[in-house]
Amino acid sequence: MVQNAHITLYGHSRSPFCHRVHLALEEAKADYTFYAVDIRDQPLMAWYAETINPVGKQIPAITYGPKGDPRNPAPESAAINESLVILEFLADVFPEAHLLPVDPILRARVRLFINTVESKLVEGFRQFFFAYTPGADAVLLSGFEAIQALLPPTGFAAGEWSLADIAAAPFTAWVYLMLEHDLGPFPAGEGLRLFELLKSPKFARLLAYIEEVQERPSFKRTFWGKVRWRQSVCGWCANAVTCDGLYRTSRLSSGEPTPAFSVSRLRFFQGGVGVGRGGGSGELHPSGFMMRPPHLPSANLARDVSPMF
Repeated sequence: MVQNAHITLYGHSRSPFCHRVHLALEEAKADYTFYAVDIRDQPLMAWYAETINPVGKQIPAITYGPKGDPRNPAPESAAINESLVILEFLADVFPEAHLLPVDPILRARVRLFINTVESKLVEGFRQFFFAYTPGADAVLLSGFEAIQALLPPTGFAAGEWSLADIAAAPFTAWVYLMLEHDLGPFPAGEGLRLFELLKSPKFARLLAYIEEVQERPSFKRTFWGKVRWRQSVCGWCANAVTCDGLYRTSRLSSGEPTPAFSVSRLRFFQGGVGVGRGGGSGELHPSGFMMRPPHLPSANLARDVSPMF
């Protein structure tokens, strides 16, 4: 099918909701432009709310119409928001991408899976990483249990790759990445405990599914993988441009090694960054080691690495 109009995706690479749409566009081999929208940039968001998404400041949104300046879409361009609505729209515009199965029973299965992702997994993600209170771990685990219960013995959620997998993949990826590094507003060690639990035989089918999803070429092209994520963190090191974290090394622009101050974990808070148990100050790599010496200026690392919700 020939694409009849150009698509501009307004979003951010760290938003799992935006990642859904990005995945679908890649699967459809669409002609599209990605326009980065940082929800912390108030002047930009004022323009965005007025011009692109007047119903709210949420991302993502797309415009569908003549190709042009993303900041000034043509009057005849259609603006569409809400990630799941956009996914359905893309499935209609690109039927040859088979984002939805032809079989009505399988289509229903896709939509039931998406409903469970939204009501169980996304809610657990929100409670554990953004509004933590005791018991949030049970909500998150319940979400994963609900997803696993709907999976067939092998393959993707509805057998073949579909919107069901696209809706879930960004959230499963971010959860595993954040738990693996114990990053969140929860007590130290709680993320690692859940990470080990999710690797246990109880969740074997879920883990196999997640690994298969993450091997998808479209996923690899659109997700902040572990290496890219670490590089982004290290990009905040003032003059410590060769910090690799994995080997707990960093250097100043002079080439002199910086001390590796051992700490237990990086504590994430939506408003800033702190240091976990073990003492020290400054900014830390997710490996749990200092990546910026305490005497160098601080940057808001939590703001620039954590997922946007």
